[in-house]
Amino acid sequence: MARDESGVLGLTEDLLDVFLQEAEELINEAEVVLLELMKFPGNEERDEYWRVLFRVLHTIKGNSGFLNLIHFETLTHSAENILDRVKEGLLEATTGHYRTLLEMVDTLRHGLVFISKRQEPDYRSFDLIGNKLKEILEPSTASRSVPIPSSDEIPVTEQLFQENNANIQLVDTKKQIIRVELAKVDQLINLVGELVISEAMVSHNPDLSGLVIENFRQATIQLNRNVRELQEVAMSMRMIPVTNLFHKMKRLVLDVSHKLSKQVTLELQGDETEMDKTVVDQIADPLLHLIRNAIDHGLEGSEERRQRGKAVEGRLLLQAQNVGNEIWIVIQDDGRGLNSQAILEEAKAKGLVKEKEVLPEKEIWKLIFEPGFSTTRETTDVSGRGVGMDVVKKSIEQLNGKIDIHSIEGQGTTFTLRIPLTMAIIEGMLVQVGKTRYVIPIKSIFETFQPKADIICKTIDGQEIVNIRGDYVPVIRLHQLHGITPRYTDLTEGILVVVQAGSQRLSLFLDSIINQQQIVVKALPKSLGSISHLSGCTILEDGEICLIFDVSSIIHHFL
Repeated sequence: MARDESGVLGLTEDLLDVFLQEAEELINEAEVVLLELMKFPGNEERDEYWRVLFRVLHTIKGNSGFLNLIHFETLTHSAENILDRVKEGLLEATTGHYRTLLEMVDTLRHGLVFISKRQEPDYRSFDLIGNKLKEILEPSTASRSVPIPSSDEIPVTEQLFQENNANIQLVDTKKQIIRVELAKVDQLINLVGELVISEAMVSHNPDLSGLVIENFRQATIQLNRNVRELQEVAMSMRMIPVTNLFHKMKRLVLDVSHKLSKQVTLELQGDETEMDKTVVDQIADPLLHLIRNAIDHGLEGSEERRQRGKAVEGRLLLQAQNVGNEIWIVIQDDGRGLNSQAILEEAKAKGLVKEKEVLPEKEIWKLIFEPGFSTTRETTDVSGRGVGMDVVKKSIEQLNGKIDIHSIEGQGTTFTLRIPLTMAIIEGMLVQVGKTRYVIPIKSIFETFQPKADIICKTIDGQEIVNIRGDYVPVIRLHQLHGITPRYTDLTEGILVVVQAGSQRLSLFLDSIINQQQIVVKALPKSLGSISHLSGCTILEDGEICLIFDVSSIIHHFL
């Protein structure tokens, strides 16, 4: 990078990094504000949004000037002038103006990518957008020597999305934030996990069995309380709400729907749900593909929707929720739905399915994740090449997650990403089946009881069910899952644990409940291979490795 442009001469690398981090946050904040202004251009809170936007741009301009980043300073100064005109009533802000300012945001962000690599940005893009800003300020005198791209030319690419994939939120300037290297946070969480295990080994040491040591008991109670508080703080350091990622999708929907000339409304639910930051980063790309495909292939155009008796505006739902030991990310559209017959024919043509083979509909839907699979004959620069969906599946599987599909032709499609907590500290119920101990996450448990004979019955096909206050719940014998010899086979002698995932419930039959305790969740060793219906393992106080049930997997398998 040329030193006269970057201003890095005499500046430390740390100082430049601080600028880049702050500029990224400010640019993301500006984008959020602009998207809100585009959504509600005439609402009464507009003035407040403009004040926030002015403050953000003014800060970027000042910091850029300090580092002698002249092009950054010039763009933000022009944007400030536009805001001044609006504030003074000399200029009426339009959707076109907002789009131009969003293009400016993209240009600044793209320039930061180069600076972070200590490279010279391509300032021709700065000149292009600078000319468009001048056109807003002075339509009659703006230079026309440089062609101005139309809003249709807003790039919708994976590269741009990945560059934009950062925290975006209206930042409280009142908060005091310190930046810590992620590796240090990981080390702290690992140590806290080991501390939880050590605390359990001390508190439940078998050598103390039968001894009455009141002072020791009180001390372990206090120790347990402190360890719980410590682990909550440590875990929260890595956990961030998906708000930032979800709001980034607003921009994606805006750009893609504009490019495809479709009217789309994005509804966000559960965006306060927290996930591990590294997991949030890794699901960003799968979400990009799923939302892009939903708009391009799932949602019909306005005229087609009108003919089908639907609202002209397509609806897209993006939802996050905690379900047991998993985070579920739901992407749902009210579009065409999946054409099972077309998918099956394409699969047979590609040799993925034998000509006379009969598949259930759920298995047919899964074929869309095959590499290169596409039923779209027309290729666009948005989607349709058969790439992307296989990437989605691989990315989720790398997180030990799963994807569920549900579709009704003519009504829409729902994709559910089920992401497990690969490393966490949770409340678990320690249970026993034969000589084997398992953990069931407390969040997945609805109730536990010892059933009486009068509430137990069987369906015509032999499925055991129990009548729980008028609700008939299937019974799954845990010993049959892994071939264990149980202590009890009579349901009235053992324990039923009713678990749920979403609105679905079933009851797990086991021998006994040992206790409830904090559990450090660790990923299963790869050497064990694939063991069904497990989400991880933990180390108990006696040093034994105990397996953790994946309740969602069990429910989805049997229901």
